[in-house]
Amino acid sequence: MLSVQASLCFLLWIGWGLWQRRRAEAWHRRFASMSRGKLALLGSLGFIFGAALLFGALFGISAAGGIQDGSLTPLAWAAVALTGLVFVASQTAAATALVHLTQRPDTAEPHRPSDNQESSVS
Repeated sequence: MLSVQASLCFLLWIGWGLWQRRRAEAWHRRFASMSRGKLALLGSLGFIFGAALLFGALFGISAAGGIQDGSLTPLAWAAVALTGLVFVASQTAAATALVHLTQRPDTAEPHRPSDNQESSVS
């Protein structure tokens, strides 16, 4: 039964990710107004938050007895599904922020070195 529950959650998460992918243009518009620092912070913290939430929630569900008789209890199954949705959302937002950061004109254009002075060493 656990494999069926996991498979259904997996399909839900994949569907959620595909739905979010269609919303990427709206996210790009929102990210366009953010500074480089905010984008870098959002991208980094999004990945860390998602992983911490995932591991913490799964540990909590397991410690609370969420698996009984080889399957998830209904409440644990709902918690796993919801945790996965939040994980996928945070990972998608983080990845979109970092990709947007790399596609900005100030990142894509080559720059000269910041110190243009000639060397005084002969």
